[in-house]
Amino acid sequence: MISAVDPFTPRPSRLTHPIDPPSDAASPPILVIQPLRLNPPHAEIRAAPPRSRYLVHGVLPVVLGAAVYVLFRSPRLRVFGWLEAVGLGDVVPAARAWARPAAEHLPGWLLYSAPDGLWVYGLTACLALVWRGAPGRARRAWLCAGLALGAGGELGQLAGWVPGVWDPADLLLSAGAWGAAIVLNLSGARNEEAARVGADRGRVRRAGHGEHGRRLAAG
Repeated sequence: MISAVDPFTPRPSRLTHPIDPPSDAASPPILVIQPLRLNPPHAEIRAAPPRSRYLVHGVLPVVLGAAVYVLFRSPRLRVFGWLEAVGLGDVVPAARAWARPAAEHLPGWLLYSAPDGLWVYGLTACLALVWRGAPGRARRAWLCAGLALGAGGELGQLAGWVPGVWDPADLLLSAGAWGAAIVLNLSGARNEEAARVGADRGRVRRAGHGEHGRRLAAG
């Protein structure tokens, strides 16, 4: 038997909101959990690195290399004219006299090759920190700038295009310093950022569980 149905009577919907209680029943406490959105790891890696990394990996190596020049290298170098121009002409001789006894115990590669590797490391480290996480050819080009300047200068000395004395130890230390700067300031920074993102997610997850428990207790 087919019963007549009023075509103007609205049909009950098959889908009801899960948190809508019946009109004749007491409203239970409603718990709504919204998903937490976290930035993807690649966005976190692009965050600015701490200033301490610039100081330790960028500024400190250059300062150490300059100290070797000022304390132990020939006073006929151009850098001594720059120091005298800024008013340090009286300080430099006293510092050199104080460090002269140590010069007899330092190896030649430390006095003549290490400064080149130190400034290549400092330059490459700063570029790696600035371009960390940025894709594209521009990043690779800037990261190769330190190696191009350091190794290119040494090869230019070998060819006679750049003034100076060719030394294969300078080339080796410059290339090694460039590779170390890339590894320590790109791979190491990624590991630090990944660990920090994991710790942040853990704190957010624990905070969410604690809020969920408090709401259940209140209900």
